[in-house]
Amino acid sequence: MSNNKKYLFLLTIGPVQAFIAQARKTVDLYAGSKILTELTKTGIASIGRHKIVFPYAKYETEKDWEKVNSLPNRFVAQLSGTESEINQLGKDTEDAIRAKFKSISENALNDAKISTFPAFEQQIEQHLDIYWAAIELGTDYKETYAKLEQVIGSLKNMRQFQQYTYDGIGEKGRKCSIDGERNAIIYRENPEKKKQFALSSHKTTNYKLDEGEALSAVSYTKRAYKAESFPSTASIALMHVHHILKNDGLAKICYKLLSETNDQLFYKENIERKPYLEKTIRESNDNSSLTPNSILNCHENYWKVAEKQGFKSSDKHKYYAVLTFDGDSMGKWLGGANVNGNLETFHEDFSKHLSAFAKKADEIVKKEVKGYTVYAGGDDYLGFVNINHLFGVLQELQEAYKTEVSNPLATYRKDGKEITFSAGICIAHYKEPLRLVLQQAHTMMDKAKDIDDDKNCFGISVIKGSGESLETVWKNEHIGLLKKITEGLMDREDKDTPYFSDKYIKVLETEFQKLVDEDNKLEKDSSKLLITEIKRTLTRAVNKGSKEEKQKAVKTMGETLDKLHNANLSDLPNFFSALNFCRFMQRELCPKTFFNL
Repeated sequence: MSNNKKYLFLLTIGPVQAFIAQARKTVDLYAGSKILTELTKTGIASIGRHKIVFPYAKYETEKDWEKVNSLPNRFVAQLSGTESEINQLGKDTEDAIRAKFKSISENALNDAKISTFPAFEQQIEQHLDIYWAAIELGTDYKETYAKLEQVIGSLKNMRQFQQYTYDGIGEKGRKCSIDGERNAIIYRENPEKKKQFALSSHKTTNYKLDEGEALSAVSYTKRAYKAESFPSTASIALMHVHHILKNDGLAKICYKLLSETNDQLFYKENIERKPYLEKTIRESNDNSSLTPNSILNCHENYWKVAEKQGFKSSDKHKYYAVLTFDGDSMGKWLGGANVNGNLETFHEDFSKHLSAFAKKADEIVKKEVKGYTVYAGGDDYLGFVNINHLFGVLQELQEAYKTEVSNPLATYRKDGKEITFSAGICIAHYKEPLRLVLQQAHTMMDKAKDIDDDKNCFGISVIKGSGESLETVWKNEHIGLLKKITEGLMDREDKDTPYFSDKYIKVLETEFQKLVDEDNKLEKDSSKLLITEIKRTLTRAVNKGSKEEKQKAVKTMGETLDKLHNANLSDLPNFFSALNFCRFMQRELCPKTFFNL
């Protein structure tokens, strides 16, 4: 007599944020995401794709499955067998994932022509946190799933930590340049600072490392991972210029030399720094075609072509955006609190529609080179966006989430509640440390989710090159208002279209910061005064156009500002932070790109 029973199985792979977000370069970030997806695919292959409930894995062909390039770090499956068979399958799956990670790391060493060594092996072996559990599936799928989540949560709370013991030194010594936690064991010498690593566990290589850079086994695995190339922050900031100039013969030649050497050479400030230029040429492995003069000539010729196309100078084009978003109240949706009907069926349909949205999100960002996706898991996303395309990308993603996820699942949504996401955006100078920018984007997403129970918000932070920063948080539906305000500040460089001087924002802010109470709210009866003052300052700030056109522009912009003020989620400073964000965008955006999207 068979003892086979049905089980619900859940496996998670960690650490996620630390593994992906610990990055000095965009390629580190991208590689971390790709490796994590490989590990998840390995686990799913061990279980069997046809048994997976979440995420969606039941593609018709292996070719379709191979095209999936982003997956979350966890999966749920329905299994059938005896208790011992299920336990063995869980252990085998964990072993397969660990073996895959070891294989990826060893390939990184092989490419650098380094033989594996104890320090490297131990850091790799101790990195992954894999938790799995299986519970017998009774008649109540919802109850079983809730218990499964509780068990996994308890296992994570009992995590055990291990000390490194290789060479008897443990954690002593220089730390990794990326993660700052593990010992740095692979490094590249800096010829100007001859500081040797004295320990036998340290290995030297020039493969994919900068001068003086020293990495742990985990960080080096990401750096040396063989994936398609990923653009730098400088390249993303300049993406709109490169796209327009892509068919110009001279620009293509100059682009090739500068981009293959270092994207930061598109900025004259870097060419004028002699030590930086010399270091860049040296790190290019003494390419004979690279000289200070050849680089300078390419730079000048590229921007001469750009100026003919309407790009004024390379003084701008220095900011880019990191965009991250996450499904709202996912615990309630997956746990069934927000769901009508059968939770098991919902899980299957939900995973399928999230998969469709992930593909759509990637297409939206990549279309006409608006940005690049790091990962798109369906319920979460991380990517880079050129700031000229930021407003449009956000609006398209919101619409796509409704079309691909919320609307098709309408029959499951309890009380008609929408399935939504909240986003965090950080706009930063291309030289800002990437890890800081990523942290700030995630911080803004957290702040967006904290606004109220309904969430469905976005938070934006700007880290300026001067060190100054600003933050503002709004409902997703209000991104269009910020776009309109920004458009109103931009001179379209024609004869007739009115635009507003950005000085009106500072005038309003100065006047009304004296009229707020201790909660940063406008004092009673001051709201009407704000609307009156907005109209007056707009009338004085409008430029170009006939009298009738100016009056129409003032009326339209006044209504837009009134809507934004009435929609304000927290306080008057948040309202003015939004206006100052628009002011920043107006100064950094390229009208040629922005108004021709």
